[in-house]
Amino acid sequence: MLIFLLAFPSGAAADQLYDSLMQRLQSGEVVVRSIRDDESGGAARVIALFQTPVERLWGVLLSCELAFSYLKGMTACEILESEPRRNIVNHVIKRPWPLSPMDIVFEAHYTPYSRIDFKLLEGNLDRFDGQWRFVENPEGFILDYEVHVKPAIPAPRLLVRHSIRHRLPDLVACLRALSDGSGSDDQKAQDSERCPKQ
Repeated sequence: MLIFLLAFPSGAAADQLYDSLMQRLQSGEVVVRSIRDDESGGAARVIALFQTPVERLWGVLLSCELAFSYLKGMTACEILESEPRRNIVNHVIKRPWPLSPMDIVFEAHYTPYSRIDFKLLEGNLDRFDGQWRFVENPEGFILDYEVHVKPAIPAPRLLVRHSIRHRLPDLVACLRALSDGSGSDDQKAQDSERCPKQ
């Protein structure tokens, strides 16, 4: 059963939740939920079905060039250090005025092709960490993405959570289009529409 449902009790209720979730995923929905975080900031978990080999999405996620296609406001991406299972990456992302651009350096650890863990090393966020998990299934794989973000400048927690909950589904849908994981031409067109217009 999916990692996404591990918090639920086992038995018939969990089976019904799993079946309901799979129906939503098979219809093309990107499912998102907030994660409770005691500190200021926000966290969310996103799950989606990709109908393509994991390697295709893996290639998109590890490409600085393609990051400009799915990260809204991206102005710079540079791989500062690269090893077979670890990269240190710099991202610069413009934000609405009057906020200064988000300029962060993070470390990503890779477990091909099941997991990517990332954590903030430096920059103008207080927290940026999470995981990309890839769970194979008969149709391709389930993406289970979790992220925790805390701005360095105090911001209303509700605003941060609202922003995360609304941006992540579009990001994941765009990634699905870029990796040819949408499953149909109609779904790919819908997913492509959710990519940022830069």
